[in-house]
Amino acid sequence: MNTLVTYKELNDLHQQIEGKLRSTVQDAIRAGELLTQAKDSLPHGEFLPWIEQNCVFSERTARNYLSLFRY
Repeated sequence: MNTLVTYKELNDLHQQIEGKLRSTVQDAIRAGELLTQAKDSLPHGEFLPWIEQNCVFSERTARNYLSLFRY
């Protein structure tokens, strides 16, 4: 095994992973922003039913996205 190639590949992979993590966090924050907009546009008490009817993720996940956006 050529260690120079291994180090280069490892460093390249690390940089790709960091970029994907950054992108994933940005996507989660955007999801929280969209959920905030939806929540603000709905009458009181309608947000949870809206999540159940329109989202493929749980209420808990929605709350995590909302928290990320607020943070």
